[in-house]
Amino acid sequence: MTNAKLIIIALLAVSFTGPANALDGNWLKGACNAPYGTQDNGVCDGYITGIHEMSTTRLCLPPDVTNTQLMDVVTRYLNGHPERLNKKSRILVQDAIKQAYSCKK
Repeated sequence: MTNAKLIIIALLAVSFTGPANALDGNWLKGACNAPYGTQDNGVCDGYITGIHEMSTTRLCLPPDVTNTQLMDVVTRYLNGHPERLNKKSRILVQDAIKQAYSCKK
């Protein structure tokens, strides 16, 4: 599935989830832990891809990193930080990717 299709799926799914505060880490963790190939899992992939592509944070990602790897990074972060799941999902996505791929000083 192309990135554009994933982003559209994520945006459509997000538009039907209710108030914006519903898009917290609990929501994203549920979507990302859904079985591979399900709609929820696709929403997770599209959401993470969209947030990452819109991010202005300086990162040092390997040139061959895949969307699946980014999704794995974020899912591991969400599963490992239950105390942060009340935060906005976009913030958690950015924090997870930044932690995994921050540039060395």
